[in-house]
Formats: sequence, structure tokens, C-alpha cells
Amino acid sequence: MTNRIQHLFDERAESPRDIEYFVVAGEFGQVFVSRETARRLRTIVSRIVPPRWIDIRSLFGTTLRVRTRTILTIAESTAGQRAAARQFWRELDAEESNDRRPWDPD
Repeated sequence: MTNRIQHLFDERAESPRDIEYFVVAGEFGQVFVSRETARRLRTIVSRIVPPRWIDIRSLFGTTLRVRTRTILTIAESTAGQRAAARQFWRELDAEESNDRRPWDPD
């Protein structure tokens, strides 16, 4: 017997490791957005008199309405940057592990 929804699982979604996105962060938390959305946000935030509120559309289709002044960062996040960051943290953890004495608590 064939599973009636198996075809839904056969369609592979794009892996988060493969996509490039931007992270918009502020008092509201963080939102992952496309390059186009990030470009639009930068233009709006850079205005001499920006609007009081702005709508942000996430990669997942969610729309957030936030006060423009609460946007603190708009940062690019490529697969290469994330891989380099993971490698950095692994090396830092290994360095700290090597510095531990056997009697130090974990």
C-alpha cells in the first residue's frame, strides 16, 4: 500500500545551508528576509524622515509591522559566512576544552 501523502515528502525543500538571506534584528527579535526585502528596508530606514511604522515580509511569508526606529541591524547571511562562523565556534570550543584542567567543573 502506498502512502497517499508520500509525494509531499519527495519534494525536497531548499536546505537552509544553501540559501542566502538577510537577518533583520531589533527590539522585536529577528526576522529572516530576502535580499530584495533587505534592500527595500535599507532604503526606507535611510530616509531623512522615515515612516513611523514599516511592514517586513519574512522568508516564510509572515508579515510583521514594526516601528522603524526599532530596527537595529540588517545583516547579510550567506552559506559561506555561516560555515565560517560554525568553524570559528568549533575551534573556540576546542581551545577552551584544551585549557580545562581535569578537576574543573564542566
